[in-house]
Amino acid sequence: MGEMLNLQLRRQTLARDARGRTVWQVVEQPEAWPADETALLLCDVWDRHWSRGANERLEPLLPRMDQVVRAARKLGVRILHAPSDTMTFYEGTPARQRVQAATPLTPPEPIAHEAPPLPVDGSDGGTDTGEPTWHKAWSRQHPAIHIDQDQDGISDQGQEVYSYLRGQGRSRLLILGVHTQYVCAQPQLCHQTDGAMGGAGGPAARPDRCHVQPGPSPLRQPRGGHPPGGGVPREVLVPHRAQRGRAAERRLNSGLLFAGLTALLWGSLPILLKNLLGVLDPYTLTWCRLTVTAGALALMQRGGKRWVDWRQVPVRTWWWLLAGMLSLTANYVFYLLALDHLAPSAAQVLTQLSPVFLLGGGMLVFGERFNVRQWAGFLFLLAGLALFFNNRYGELRSGDSDLAQGLPLAVGCAASWAVYALIQKQLQRDLPANFVLMVCFAGGSLGLLPLSHPGELVGFDGAGLLLLGLCILMTLASYLSFAATLGRLAASRFSVVMALTPLITVAGSLTWARFFPQLFAVESLNTLSLVGAGMVVSGSAMAALGARRG
Repeated sequence: MGEMLNLQLRRQTLARDARGRTVWQVVEQPEAWPADETALLLCDVWDRHWSRGANERLEPLLPRMDQVVRAARKLGVRILHAPSDTMTFYEGTPARQRVQAATPLTPPEPIAHEAPPLPVDGSDGGTDTGEPTWHKAWSRQHPAIHIDQDQDGISDQGQEVYSYLRGQGRSRLLILGVHTQYVCAQPQLCHQTDGAMGGAGGPAARPDRCHVQPGPSPLRQPRGGHPPGGGVPREVLVPHRAQRGRAAERRLNSGLLFAGLTALLWGSLPILLKNLLGVLDPYTLTWCRLTVTAGALALMQRGGKRWVDWRQVPVRTWWWLLAGMLSLTANYVFYLLALDHLAPSAAQVLTQLSPVFLLGGGMLVFGERFNVRQWAGFLFLLAGLALFFNNRYGELRSGDSDLAQGLPLAVGCAASWAVYALIQKQLQRDLPANFVLMVCFAGGSLGLLPLSHPGELVGFDGAGLLLLGLCILMTLASYLSFAATLGRLAASRFSVVMALTPLITVAGSLTWARFFPQLFAVESLNTLSLVGAGMVVSGSAMAALGARRG
């Protein structure tokens, strides 16, 4: 006998309480199913949903869902992936061809059943986060769920699914999903599955064990006038609402924490890097940072539980990775070239153009528009820059001054960072953030090798190596924190926190120069310069908040 699945099946049935009222009663029933007769179907676990609320509900469930799929596969359960409307993405893959090659079979007639109205108001398409219109946002199954091309199947057609599973001798079906509202809300669909699979039954697997389905809006009231038993019971909706509220609060708090850590690291790095530029050229220093960081990320990738299956990465994603590698490398090089000419605080203040470029990228890529608040923030930022450099206008008129040479380099740094941020946001739909960073850092390291001089490291003393190691460690930590922030905070909130980075650099430069004047140069900042730095921060924050409220 093969492996057995020990299941604790749970359902709700109508019963009468002591006062004769109709109530929902939770019934749990232990069962043991033969693994070699069982299939697990993942229904619509898409990479992206048009409703932000649906995306937020899915994200915390993904690690557990992937564990369930891997464990079931190991026991001998047949895994079938069914992300609707995405079969073009999988065309030609072994898992897709495996299902298409199954001998066509005719399913039995569906079991007769009533079809009462949905127990929830679905007039908004199921969203609870205010999106105005439905659109197809998904392109594939979420990459966090591993697809074994040597064993699994892929299909979104009922005829194919039935023929394939019957041909494999699978008479018992488990359904796992998040956007499976109609399966869970309308029992008749499970009854159809029950008949199609020969009466063995098809319970919906619930990875969160708190609510039946998170697809439709949990905040809308059930419809009135439907037959008894058609509504969603309070004991299902209330725990779901409370759990979502707590999860959203934890997500926001952790996102703000990661954003603050990123701002602290990015605000401190230029002070240390400026000292290293006295002994290393910008290309060699950038090569060191990228090489060591790429190696550390490769070790983390190797030691992680989730591997990236290279065969599942589509060609278009590799093009995105190439663009990300080029933009991230340009950002690093431009920044150190600018820092070679500018003081840390000046370089950091100029990089506050990054959020503005990021919002501009949103206009070009996503068709967004600048509103009045955003334009006001942008003008306030420009006025702050004018005040910050109030005592250095003469240098700007001189084409060979450090400020005149460093300013366009800093602008290029800000623009390339905005491009990378947009690309990484796109790539995180398909690939883990650490993998994206590893590929971008490794590619940048290879590209910069001809311009670098690693032999300069031989003459480094202990203090220099310690400072270099600290900069590399901060580089790795900052971008890991940055990636974690993108997954937890909206771009507007993230930009507001990141706007504080110049103030951290200014405060750090003044503090370090005061206590260690032999190591850190004193910057020529007057009162108007400090006021200008504050205006730059305020303008950047206004532009970000304007994007959120507009």
